[in-house]
Amino acid sequence: MPIRDFIWLDEDRIIGGGYDCNLLLFENKGGWSFSRPLDVKKETKQGGGNVRDLWKNRTQNNQEDTSTEQELSTRHQNAISVLRLLSDNNTLSTTGLDGNIVLWDLKKLLSQK
Repeated sequence: MPIRDFIWLDEDRIIGGGYDCNLLLFENKGGWSFSRPLDVKKETKQGGGNVRDLWKNRTQNNQEDTSTEQELSTRHQNAISVLRLLSDNNTLSTTGLDGNIVLWDLKKLLSQK
């Protein structure tokens, strides 16, 4: 299973998190199903272009990318391990294996499309 932990928001909505480093919303609309990911992807700072242009620029400049690390476009860079709803019931706390603790505004998170 890709989900390590989940919380019930109400009778018809569950938020889960796990190995894909993203929060996932599941809803019951006549049956349980995946609705959408909740961690909106950050914009990448790389300009337009394609792989061919990138390869051409690297070979012309004798650049070799030996780095194996890539930053994910989600707030957590490793699996989400724990989800907790804080006492105000409007804030979700997540901790990940990357060592980060992220606080999420539930109203804002659920209103994003």
